[in-house]
Amino acid sequence: MARLLPFYRTGGLLSGGGGSGALGDATVWPTVADWASLGTIAGPLRVGDRVEVSDLQPGFAYAARYSGADWELVQAVFPTVADLLDFPELIFTSATAIVGTGIETDPMYYYDGSNWHRMADGVPFAWALSSLRDFSAVGLQDGDYGVFTPSGGQPILLRYKEACTTAYGSPMQAWMTPIAYAGTPVMQAWTDGTESNVTLAAQGWTLVNDAGCTVTAASGFQRLASAATATSARLRCMVGTVAAATRFETIFEARASTGAASTLANTFLLIDGTNGYVFGQCGSTGLGFRDFVFGGPLQTPLRNNAGSSLPTLVQTEATVIVRDEGRTVLVSSERDGLPLGSYRRNLQSSAANLVQVSAQGQSGTAATLDYRGQIITY
Repeated sequence: MARLLPFYRTGGLLSGGGGSGALGDATVWPTVADWASLGTIAGPLRVGDRVEVSDLQPGFAYAARYSGADWELVQAVFPTVADLLDFPELIFTSATAIVGTGIETDPMYYYDGSNWHRMADGVPFAWALSSLRDFSAVGLQDGDYGVFTPSGGQPILLRYKEACTTAYGSPMQAWMTPIAYAGTPVMQAWTDGTESNVTLAAQGWTLVNDAGCTVTAASGFQRLASAATATSARLRCMVGTVAAATRFETIFEARASTGAASTLANTFLLIDGTNGYVFGQCGSTGLGFRDFVFGGPLQTPLRNNAGSSLPTLVQTEATVIVRDEGRTVLVSSERDGLPLGSYRRNLQSSAANLVQVSAQGQSGTAATLDYRGQIITY
C-alpha cells in the first residue's frame, strides 16, 4: 500500500542551517550527497552532530544525527510508506518522517525505537490499494480513503472502516464505497477466497449445494461448481431480512466458465419478498440484469447496450460493484471502475427473501464461478 492523494493536515519537518555552524556542543556539518558519504566527514564528531543527506530529503536539513558511534536517521521525506519501512540504516529514537513530497498536507510518522507510527490527527487521506483487502498502511485510520485500480480498469474510490459492525460476530476492518461509509454500514457476509466451509458459515454465509455441486476454496477464490444438470452451488446471506427499503452494496471479484449460452453463472441475486432480479452472466450474452425467471431477458440500459462476459477461469478476474438503494429507487452496477448498467427493482414476483451467489448448471453443461467479495447493508 502506498500513499496516493494528500488531504489537508498540519505538520512538517523542522529545517536547520547548513554549514559547520555551532549547535550547542554539536556541529551542523555541510550537506553530503548520500548516506555512504557520511563516512567522509573528517570530524572531530560529537554526540548530536547533524548533517543533511540530500538524496533522502532535498531541501531539508538535519537528516542524520551522530550518536557517538554511528550516524542515525533523525528526519526525512520518503515517497511512500514502503520506502519508509525499507530504510536500511540506523534510526534515532524519536525520529520523524514525512511520506510524500514534504508539504504540509502529507502524513507524518514518529519512530519509537522499534517501529514507525503515523501521528494521529484525524484528517483522512488516500492510499493506493494493491487489493480490496489491503490493510497494510502504517497508521491506517478510520475514514481514510483508498483507490483500487483493477487490471485494465479505472480507479475505484473506497473508504476505510476500522471497526465495521457485522451481522454475525465481532467488528472487522473493511474497505467500502464512500456512500456505504456515510450510512450505517453492517457487514452481512464476506469471503477473501481462502476460507473453509465452516469459516464461511461463521462469516455470514449459508451454503446450499444441490447434488453433485460444491463450494471450495481454490486459488484465492471460493469456487462454486455445479453439476452438468439443472443444479446449483450457492452461497446465501440475509435470508428473510431483505425488505423493500433495504439498501446494500456488494463489491466482488469474479470469473466464470458458463458453458452453453443458456447456462447462468449467477454472480448476484436479490429477491426481496415481492420484487426480485438477477445480476449475473447468462453464457455468452454477458453480465447484466435479468428478471427473476431463469434465463430471462437482459435488461437495459447497459453500457454500450450490451453485457460484457466475465473473464474465464484462467484470466484476471473482473471487479464488480452492485448497489441496491431499495425497491423504489435504483439498482446500479459497475465493472472494473466503469458504469455497467442500472435498473429499477420492479421485476418478477417471488416469495423468496435473500441475497445469493450461485453457479447454475443445466442438463449436459456444468457452470463454475470463482468468487470473493462482501455484502454490506448501509
